[in-house]
Amino acid sequence: MSDDLKHLGIYSTKRVTYIGTGMTRRKNVQKRYWAVSLDDEGKVVTQSLNQNLVPSGPKRVINDDEFHERFEFEPDIYALGMDEL
Repeated sequence: MSDDLKHLGIYSTKRVTYIGTGMTRRKNVQKRYWAVSLDDEGKVVTQSLNQNLVPSGPKRVINDDEFHERFEFEPDIYALGMDEL
């Protein structure tokens, strides 16, 4: 994977789980933030953000269908130094 990436911005994914049964059943929504870029071949590259909104962990290439289906743009999250990611 090339280090020459075009940054698209910060996106999020949501994971919904249910805890309990019957009247005590509760919905739990976990939101995770991602730095999303395009590589030189036009493939979507994601990298998760930690609690300080800093990219951490491995980069992962995903297909366009997964990106459009699961990822939601987060325009309200401003990441300083996106050109350095």
